Amino acid sequence: MFHLLGQFPVSLAIPLSKAAILGGSLLTVLASLFQSHPGDPSRSLVAYEAVLLFEPSTMLGTTVGVLCNLVFPEWLTMLLLLLVLAFTTVRMSQKGVQVMRKELISCIKRKPAPIEVTEKSVDKQIPTGDPHFNTLPHTDEETQGLLEKLGTIDSMGTPVIASKPFTIEESTSVNAIQDVYRLKHILRDERRTPIGSILLIVICWLIVLGLSLLRGGPGITSIINIQSCDMWYWIIFALCFPIIIFVIGSVAIANTCYHREKIRLHYQFKKGDIVWTVKSLLLYPFYCWVAGIMAALLGIGGGIIKGPLLLDLGIDPIVANTTSSFMVLFTSSITCMQYIILGRLSWDYGLWFVCIGFLSSLLGQLVIGCLVRRFRISFIIIFSMCIMMGLATLLMGASGTYNTVTAFQKQVSMFFR
Repeated sequence: MFHLLGQFPVSLAIPLSKAAILGGSLLTVLASLFQSHPGDPSRSLVAYEAVLLFEPSTMLGTTVGVLCNLVFPEWLTMLLLLLVLAFTTVRMSQKGVQVMRKELISCIKRKPAPIEVTEKSVDKQIPTGDPHFNTLPHTDEETQGLLEKLGTIDSMGTPVIASKPFTIEESTSVNAIQDVYRLKHILRDERRTPIGSILLIVICWLIVLGLSLLRGGPGITSIINIQSCDMWYWIIFALCFPIIIFVIGSVAIANTCYHREKIRLHYQFKKGDIVWTVKSLLLYPFYCWVAGIMAALLGIGGGIIKGPLLLDLGIDPIVANTTSSFMVLFTSSITCMQYIILGRLSWDYGLWFVCIGFLSSLLGQLVIGCLVRRFRISFIIIFSMCIMMGLATLLMGASGTYNTVTAFQKQVSMFFR
């Protein structure tokens, strides 16, 4: 829209677009603080385990995308943008049709009352047919006798000191008690905001920003006086890759262990919960890295690509939209900072369009929110995104073709800068 209505060059319209996207994602994240999970009111509306795996690779991709924006000719940037918009529109339309069918069928059927997850509901998570959990003591006296032998138990249910040796039956019962404590701990953690995960994302954001400040640019000179494109410039640029890749690998291993522990404890996965696979753990971070490149290069939010990825994981559309906006907040902010360092975005323009994006997103949130609450259907969100991307594809295609033909007739250089 900045290119079509504001007549900005594509290379300058993209940083302004990122500033507006930053304002919109900021409002979405603030609004999500006062909303609850559609399937479980006690849980957060943001899928933090997906954020922790996807967002570091996305921020890593922005470092490449920003540099590509500096050297790519405008016709190539426009062509890539059209391809991404067209592909994403088709994929999201297909997903929207699937979600619409499911929700219309569920509206016809009788909806069961939502189950509130409390401490007392933990027992319902334990299958009675499992012989491992059937060894639990059935009376308070039996439990007290085991705890006296056990000595003390920490908050995780782990035995600290055992005063007497256990029999085989008692050992099995103690293991079952420990598993129940661990399951309670997992359920309790799901109702809390994972401060550690958010801090890790912030640390990755600061790492990318710090390395960008070390490199410097026309907007903000290097704090260690490095010249643009010299040897140290590229060494610092490459340093970001092993750091972020190490973080991604560690998170992938942690998610795998956490998921396997849930299965061992017979955790009952609800509709919309993420079930991690080898494909999602290995390929999706790479897709998000590409999404980061496209977001910084083309001025899109990154959620256009990550939104369908979250839907493919089976996440609820409302949760996927909020999670995507939460990730876009970090992606767009770090991209804007890099464009400011490179002199492609000024502070006054950036803050102005952040405010415009915030107010525009507020209007959209009110309208879409009213429709979802009134009709109790979430596929409206998917189809509204499809309509906007379809219109943008058509308008950008027509404008890009006209500008490219005009530039060719004027013998403007069509090669890399």
